[in-house]
Amino acid sequence: MTDNIQDMIASKAEELFNVCDKEQKGFIIKKDMQRLRDDLGVEPEQLEDVFDSLDIDHNGFLTLEEFTSGFGMFLGNQMKCSNDDEQEFVGHEVDEKEEEKQVFQDALETLGAKNLYDDEETIMGLWMKLRETDPTLLRQFEQFIGKVTEEIKRSKSDHRSIEAALQSKSNVYNDEIKKLYDEMEQQIKTEKAKVLEEEKLKEREIREQMEKELRIKEQQLADITKSQKELELKLLHTNLNEAETKNDNDRLQKEKIQLEQQLQQIIQDLEDSKQYISQLQIQTKREKRDRAKQTLSLTENLAIERENLVKELDTLKTLNKRLVDERDMHHSASSQGRDLSPTHHTLRRQGSVLSDYFTSPHRGDSEPEVDDDVVLPSDNDADSKQNQGLGRRQQPLGASSVLQHSELMNVPQNAVPDRVYKVAFIGDSGVGKTSIIQRFCTDSFREAFSATIGIDLQAKMLNIDNRIIALQLWDTAGQERFRSITKQYFRKSDGIILVYDVTSETTFRNVRAWMTSIQESTTEDCVIALVGNKIDLCNDDERRPVKYKDGTKLADEYGCLFFECSARLGTSVIEIMEAMTRLMQEKDDQLRNSGNTIDVTSKTKKSSCC
Repeated sequence: MTDNIQDMIASKAEELFNVCDKEQKGFIIKKDMQRLRDDLGVEPEQLEDVFDSLDIDHNGFLTLEEFTSGFGMFLGNQMKCSNDDEQEFVGHEVDEKEEEKQVFQDALETLGAKNLYDDEETIMGLWMKLRETDPTLLRQFEQFIGKVTEEIKRSKSDHRSIEAALQSKSNVYNDEIKKLYDEMEQQIKTEKAKVLEEEKLKEREIREQMEKELRIKEQQLADITKSQKELELKLLHTNLNEAETKNDNDRLQKEKIQLEQQLQQIIQDLEDSKQYISQLQIQTKREKRDRAKQTLSLTENLAIERENLVKELDTLKTLNKRLVDERDMHHSASSQGRDLSPTHHTLRRQGSVLSDYFTSPHRGDSEPEVDDDVVLPSDNDADSKQNQGLGRRQQPLGASSVLQHSELMNVPQNAVPDRVYKVAFIGDSGVGKTSIIQRFCTDSFREAFSATIGIDLQAKMLNIDNRIIALQLWDTAGQERFRSITKQYFRKSDGIILVYDVTSETTFRNVRAWMTSIQESTTEDCVIALVGNKIDLCNDDERRPVKYKDGTKLADEYGCLFFECSARLGTSVIEIMEAMTRLMQEKDDQLRNSGNTIDVTSKTKKSSCC
């Protein structure tokens, strides 16, 4: 029976400990002890006093063993004493209970615990049971009650002290709160006044803005009303015109149908026209092909005729050369006893050596075409000048004396040329090609020449670095009707000098057409020079129709030499021929070094017959 009671007490103590230790920490603290308040029916202060009495080592927590051995043992003893008391109190009288109650009250008063506990009946019952059953335990129980009483009193004293401190702090806190509240009230009043002022200002601004917007809206409303009236008026006119428009649409629809019918008819006619045009195109192509064949045949005949004329010209020049040599020998023998002054002869009309082979439209009663700056020497003069490079130079009749030049002109008598180059002069009529050749060959200038007809030829020899170079200068006609013949003569030229008039924009514009002909008819080895003549007629370059920079730009475009000269004054004429000769000689040297050696004798024979 006792073992069962002990087990029940241990189980009860463990149950109470688990109630306190809900977190399953394995120990409880003073705060956890408050969870037994409802189960035991005691005040929180009393539970704290019990905790302090059970915490013997004063470490601030109770383990399960400490809780069971202390408080659990107390409960077990209490239960045991209670059972014994029940058996004993059955036979006692009521007066004994009163006496024991008085003794218990005296004991509580002695311990100073009177009126301290709310449930004195439970403690008294336990005390009576211990007194009857085990006086030794009664003494321990009284000591325990005394300790608990002291703890409760001390706790109450501490509680009163804490309450006093809390009350003091509460008073200070209330004072601070009141002060902060007063300051906050003052700040709120200040901010409220400030906000009210700002709100009033904003309200005034918003009111002004709204009034302004209201005026704008009223103006817009007036405009909209006006526009509405105008639109209503337009709508009225539109409604009035709708009927007319409908009638017009009906009429236009009918016209559309008629036009579509006409269009179909036109399309049909167009198809018929296309078929007819196709037939015409086929017929035209056939006719063009026939004309091309006829033109080709005519061109071949002209080429054959030209070759025959060239051969005849070569024969005539050979005969003319022999006659000139005989005339020079006769003239030299007969002039020994005469005066040394030259005899002037009447000037004759000059023309090309091929002029007899072409029909000139200027012959007859009309005067010959005159070029202000183009001069053609006679056949005799041309042949004599061609002979100057091979024998003694003679002064032509009617010409001024030949001036002495630099070492370029210092050619020994009877010198045999090392090389012979063919140079063709091309350009529009009247630019001064003949005058440049005349100035270079005879150092003379004539004011009037008749236009060159066909081709003319003169020769001149130069001394370039102690090498005798013979230049065949081919003077070509600039008129359009001689262009086909002119192209044939500069096709195999070693050098081409394209001349224009610096005072004539037309001759400068035609340079591009001449350049195109050159590119089509010559090879890459041909030396090309662009020459602007008659610079003596306008000394101011800015006032000239064709400026120096224009010529330079065009020459750079075609990659050729560029010069400006004056045949009248002789400016830069020799420099042009020297530069051309040196460049032709340089290209000839390159060809010789590359293995393309040209025999001088064979080239001379070729050049003599164009």
